[in-house]
Amino acid sequence: MQLLRTMNQTDKGRMWRAINSAVGTPIAVANSTAFSDTAAIFALFNNSAAIVAGAAPPGRMIYPSYLRLIVAASQTTATSFQLAVSIDTKQRGVTADSGTQKTVADSDGLGVDVSAGAPMTAATSISIVQFGALTPTAQSPNRRFVLRSSAKTQAAPALTVGDEIFISFGGDDLGPGPISGAAASRIVVPSDLVSIGPGGLMLVHAWGPAGTVAAQFEYEAGWAELS
Repeated sequence: MQLLRTMNQTDKGRMWRAINSAVGTPIAVANSTAFSDTAAIFALFNNSAAIVAGAAPPGRMIYPSYLRLIVAASQTTATSFQLAVSIDTKQRGVTADSGTQKTVADSDGLGVDVSAGAPMTAATSISIVQFGALTPTAQSPNRRFVLRSSAKTQAAPALTVGDEIFISFGGDDLGPGPISGAAASRIVVPSDLVSIGPGGLMLVHAWGPAGTVAAQFEYEAGWAELS
């Protein structure tokens, strides 16, 4: 996603990052043994005003850049780690940030201490971000899938502590595909570009057949907010 990774976009306070609530403290995700629309591990909602004909300016768009999952504890009996990403036009209960801390990726966007000079207004995000054992409400008729991947498959446990799973939206990062092996690995899951319009929602679903103990992750996510 080189277009959105320019210095210009970052300098304008349009690039955002999120990580789990406390660095070094992992979060348990949903213990799903099969795909479910009402179970997810990550949610990114565009909370900007809806676009209205004739109104200016229109609501801003969100363009996901990446999602990194760092395994701290794995499902002890799961034999694979499956992923799907869906988009929807319904909020589905995602009304406040949870399991996350987020920030603009521009130090000027943090605001300037009054003692250091003229104060600047801190940048604000149009996003709502959630990570953990999420239980979104039922999907709308508009729900669509934009990614499906078998990120890792092997004899239990499928995930190894230290694994990093990196979903790249629209980037030119290439991964080796599903990996089987006990050694910790970095697994890249490439995706085409995804955009989230005003009132739009993106969910990342994960499951591991036969899993009995919920996996735990630290995470990092990045996205752009553009008008």
